[in-house]
Amino acid sequence: MTRMVKGFIRTAVTYEDTPEWQSLWKAARMMALKDGWSMSKLVREALTEYIKRHDPGNPQLALVHWTEDAPMPETLRTKKSGYTYFPKQPSELFEEAVARLNERAKRLDAEKK
Repeated sequence: MTRMVKGFIRTAVTYEDTPEWQSLWKAARMMALKDGWSMSKLVREALTEYIKRHDPGNPQLALVHWTEDAPMPETLRTKKSGYTYFPKQPSELFEEAVARLNERAKRLDAEKK
């Protein structure tokens, strides 16, 4: 849950109630206290470092890089917010996909002969 409180975003963090997670959070609180930081600052610094190390994120989402001739699914083309990943309309993508499938079928038939 995220909400604004006097210019700050307040977010709840949920984790499993296991001894491993409890010791992780206890160690994080101890490090924050030792450095004179709040848990908020510790989390901000950890997120900043994580983003620097892992930007731009998971490259597997960009499927078009290794499947250029396959149409992208609707879920990857648009978001609910209306932002469009790909400018083509579904009908255009469908027509292109059918044409590519027909070309592949012709190539396979030619290879069989």
